Amino acid sequence: MGFWSFGFLLLFGLIGVYLGLPEPFHELADYLEPLTPENAGERLGDRVTYWLAYLHFGRLGGRGIPGCGRGFWESTTKVIWAVFGLIPSLLFVTGAVMLWNRMLRRRS
Repeated sequence: MGFWSFGFLLLFGLIGVYLGLPEPFHELADYLEPLTPENAGERLGDRVTYWLAYLHFGRLGGRGIPGCGRGFWESTTKVIWAVFGLIPSLLFVTGAVMLWNRMLRRRS
């Protein structure tokens, strides 16, 4: 379970850091692609940070993704995000069971 969910958990962690500390991400975007009058509002870094916030909350409906409108797709995305949000707690429980079986049971 941990191997298959690694990408989602990494994405959740990255997005959480971005929502908690957005300044370093904006500074990195400004460093990689400085703001000029020609690229105002069209920078790749701005689009990436925009999508990080929408991905975090699962609000993909009506955001310009073909075939992904409000209703079914938005609800489905939120359900998928909720299920993957439970994985860290499941990993904690399975890790505690493994610790019990390997270390603590042998001592008693």
